[in-house]
Amino acid sequence: MELELKHIKGYFPYLLRGVKNNESTDIYTLLSYNRESIWWNLNDSDEWSLSIKPILRPLSDIGESIYYKLWSHETDYESILQFMESDYETIKTYKFSLDFWESLYEHHFDIHGLIETGLAIDINTLK
Repeated sequence: MELELKHIKGYFPYLLRGVKNNESTDIYTLLSYNRESIWWNLNDSDEWSLSIKPILRPLSDIGESIYYKLWSHETDYESILQFMESDYETIKTYKFSLDFWESLYEHHFDIHGLIETGLAIDINTLK
C-alpha cells in the first residue's frame, strides 16, 4: 500500500503536518498533492521534500472527553468504541454524519489505518 491522495485529502483544510524519516526534528506542512506529495519545511530552510509521513492520531486516542465534546449528539459512546476497534474496510461502512467525518479529519485521526501500515507516524510516538 502506498500513500495516495484519497488517504490525505480530507486533512487538507486542517494543516496536516508530517516528518521526514521518522524524525521529529523537522516538521513539514502539506501544501499540495498531485502525483507526488509536496511538503514545505516549517523551519525556514526553503527545503522541499517528497519523503514525508503524515503525523496522525490513532483512533484509540478518542476518549470519553473527546467523545462528549464532539459527538455525543451523533451517537452513543459504545458505537464509538466499536468504531475505534474496527479495521479500515469496516470503518468505511459506518453511517455517521459529514460533520462527524470532518471532525475526525480536523483532529487528525487516522481513519485509513495509515499508522499500522507504516505510512503515517503516531503523534504519541514523537518526542
